[in-house]
Amino acid sequence: MAISALLSFSDIGFHATTTRHITERASVSAGSLYTYFRSKEDILYFWIHEGHKFFCNIVEEAAARTAGGEEQIAAIVRDLTLWHIRYRTLSHVTTTQLRALNKEHYVVIREYRHKIVNALRVPVEEGVRAGEFVVPTVDIYLNAVFAFVLDVPRWFPEGGDLDPEEVANGYANLATTMLHSS
Repeated sequence: MAISALLSFSDIGFHATTTRHITERASVSAGSLYTYFRSKEDILYFWIHEGHKFFCNIVEEAAARTAGGEEQIAAIVRDLTLWHIRYRTLSHVTTTQLRALNKEHYVVIREYRHKIVNALRVPVEEGVRAGEFVVPTVDIYLNAVFAFVLDVPRWFPEGGDLDPEEVANGYANLATTMLHSS
């Protein structure tokens, strides 16, 4: 049932999805939805929470296996890009349906997002302070990087001409090249 909800949220959005869409897609009775979830919003929160836990794990693992600096930034961008390509449906819902969360759930997700952004912010700021990186501002750099990483499923459709590894490596290269511009 949760998968049916995810697919509907991705196809038509949270607000257009009804509990009837979810249960019909899952071939279950309408009442069975409430056995597992209190509401449609709870299902959305489940998926957005899972996606953000994955994102946090990705950035923590990338940071742990690298020496920091440019290598760490490249690893994080590469791994996040691959995840967004491979799990495009969850990626789409996780990044486009945040505003449908209630305030309590959004506060939890905001904390995950803060951790994810800081995984890139810290090495960028350290590099700028050390004179290794030249960026217009750290915030502009981070916004640009996250914009292209989060939107990767739209620009590189499943079964397209480019291999996911090629795209991820290219995005990592772009992210590190951008560290040396002003």
